[in-house]
Amino acid sequence: MTLARAWHEGVGIGDGPWLEDQPGLEIFAALSQLLSGERVELPRPSSDPAMAVLHAVVAVLDGLLAHAPREVNVAVAGMGLALEYLDDEEPHATAARAWADLALGEVAIAVADLRVARQRFEAIAALPDRPAALRVTAMLRLAALAVERSDLASARSWTRKAASLADAERPIDHDRTQLASGLLAYAANDLSAMRAALLAISMESAQGRIAHLLLATTTRGAEALDLLAETLREAVHARDPLTYALCVLLGARSYRAIGHGEDARVTLDAGIAQLANLAPHLANALIAERDGRSS
Repeated sequence: MTLARAWHEGVGIGDGPWLEDQPGLEIFAALSQLLSGERVELPRPSSDPAMAVLHAVVAVLDGLLAHAPREVNVAVAGMGLALEYLDDEEPHATAARAWADLALGEVAIAVADLRVARQRFEAIAALPDRPAALRVTAMLRLAALAVERSDLASARSWTRKAASLADAERPIDHDRTQLASGLLAYAANDLSAMRAALLAISMESAQGRIAHLLLATTTRGAEALDLLAETLREAVHARDPLTYALCVLLGARSYRAIGHGEDARVTLDAGIAQLANLAPHLANALIAERDGRSS
């Protein structure tokens, strides 16, 4: 990956191998690592105005992962100052502002301001001149926010858009967007759409193996629970909170289907505890399911 491509396309989960040890791409390597849920050492500051914005974005995202509100506040202030110095004529101004929107959306989620989070992510997702990798990430974030509102129709719409964009511009994101689409179709009991999404994933990838396991969950009972447990483990390994939350949700419903209501509650309680800090909006969706407030 070249620096020009990194600016134009952006980076996301899965781009790490392309970025390792490549001079000049340290800031993008750090961003990919942070989006994968791993903390980083801050790269050296840059005098380039657009790079200065990205440096502040790294500080914001790392502070969020560290659960350090003071550091996040300082980083957000620094990002605001960097944006003030970013002229519209700068060649990477649009991309830098998209990264800032992504960071502010994540901050909004952390403080439970989901309206602002949706605004920030929509500002990225809806505009084709934003980097494709960021648009895919924003669309999946919007899907997760829709799940929190028990709005499966909107969640499915965003994952379909993410999958379409991945097919057109981000092949590296194909499998994870199709997996999210399949899981949401399953949650909506749209089994034909679930099969179409999951069968589109190659068996050669980890997501493909999960997908083909999930195809068997159209059966009921203990076998379905075993397969969901396997998917849950993969979601934890991949640091994928949306897939994790969906697996917990579907696992709880599978327990209820075979008359194990207490096991369903324990499953939901465990998922809520795991997501409370990492993705509180998804934890809220599981709380609603546990308390009988889901639609």
